[in-house]
Amino acid sequence: MSKPRDEFKHFVLDQLARVPALSSAPFFGGIGLRSGAIFFGVIFGGTLYFSTSPATREEYQNLGSRCFSYMKEDGEVQDTKLFEVPAEVLDDAETLLVWANRAIAASGQKRKAGSGRKRPAPKA
Repeated sequence: MSKPRDEFKHFVLDQLARVPALSSAPFFGGIGLRSGAIFFGVIFGGTLYFSTSPATREEYQNLGSRCFSYMKEDGEVQDTKLFEVPAEVLDDAETLLVWANRAIAASGQKRKAGSGRKRPAPKA
């Protein structure tokens, strides 16, 4: 018998089956989701979170979605650009695919903008 978390993971992956080059892998106690090289979402416990941009975040918030956050070592709460996918979206594979593609685009835009990791300064 499979665990509820495994069942949820399999359900999500089945719902996202049409995402191009979909892959999943362990990610800090959850499951990270990628489309090719682009990280666009994560499953933590029984919740699916997608990457957002300023343009898409408001729709998540209007539907009551919560931001994924965590506590840093110094005790400060760190919010992320990941927002909970609403249940009504998760249950509809067609709508979920649209939202997944928007999450992929949001992650891809940030990556193209060069706002990723800082490169070390060249040595003099």
